[in-house]
Amino acid sequence: PVHCWSPQYIGDPNILWFQIYSGTNISGHWTAMAPALCQRLLALFGAVSLAHAKRNVTMFDALDSISERTGPQYDEKLSLFFALLAQVAFCDPENIERWDCGEPCEKTGFKPRRVQVLHPGPLLAVQGFVALVPEELTLLPQTGRTRCIVSFRGSNNMKNWMADAMAWLSEYHGAEERAWCLGCKVHEGFETAYSELRTHLWGAVLGPFQCKEVYVTGHSLGAAVATMAVSDLRGSSEIREMGIKVPPAWLFGAPAVGEAKFVETLMKNTLPEEAPGAWRLVNEYDIVPRLGRPVYHHYGPEIFINEEDLSYTYCPKPNDLRCMDSVGHVSLLWNQKASNHVSYMNVNFASKHLPGECRSANAAPEPQTDSYSEEDLIFSDTPR
Repeated sequence: PVHCWSPQYIGDPNILWFQIYSGTNISGHWTAMAPALCQRLLALFGAVSLAHAKRNVTMFDALDSISERTGPQYDEKLSLFFALLAQVAFCDPENIERWDCGEPCEKTGFKPRRVQVLHPGPLLAVQGFVALVPEELTLLPQTGRTRCIVSFRGSNNMKNWMADAMAWLSEYHGAEERAWCLGCKVHEGFETAYSELRTHLWGAVLGPFQCKEVYVTGHSLGAAVATMAVSDLRGSSEIREMGIKVPPAWLFGAPAVGEAKFVETLMKNTLPEEAPGAWRLVNEYDIVPRLGRPVYHHYGPEIFINEEDLSYTYCPKPNDLRCMDSVGHVSLLWNQKASNHVSYMNVNFASKHLPGECRSANAAPEPQTDSYSEEDLIFSDTPR
């Protein structure tokens, strides 16, 4: 079947979207084009419908409007790059600041111009860092703007696990500062963990770093906190007035963080140049991204990874039966093992697999394990 239509939420009457799809691939492939050309293609292929959408914009429509427009495409090399940066967040603060944390730092292929650690909060002890990207790093888009990377550490100690366990819905803290989502409800633990780092994050972004593009990443709990950070930055009128952009976040093994209203509002705050909002990687048998649904909703398209050969399936909308919902409960439980959640893109986030130069003070010494191939070591021609 072929479709040519102008969804209301695209907001441009001069653009139609042309789609050809077959079999079970219900999302198909959409291409923006002029109305005349679109309708000529309809005549050529045989139209089955011409619809000008007069329908309510649902959360899934909003997801479509962001993720299926022209914009960034999923890039496996970038995915590995950000997985390494998410791993760096597990290292000792002093080593992160010196960018001297062994293989996790070295394999990113660059040395930041400046690094500030977001030290663990007093209650839930999540850690992160902000890195100022050198101009010569070519792996990220060259925009001529000051680029920063923010990475949050995943669960690493008892306080972190307390954050995971605080799984009840609560309204945003400091609603007067985040009026963009009044009444939105999110995971209490993730919101509290982010709130403990918020002041230092904003101080770095708006202060000495003077970021104009803020890339955000994290694994597990770190991915949840990253989602909270992205929602906060994109929803801020101050951030927008300063022209700061928040490109797609890179989330590895991320749990869902908020109710439907939160996700809808976050998608509406995502600019076209920030599409698709986030790249959310989910291993085939990782149980963490499946927890909390349907009360909690995911943000961003899913990259569903086959754990045997690392092939992937792209699903722009949640609850797509081609992605994590294709795995039944029995199969999910039968195939459970630690690596389902702690290893993404052959990057292992377990403390025992971190090299001695990196290991967090909270982790006992363990033998080093190398989980990379030589071809993955270099990402740019940046001198080290």
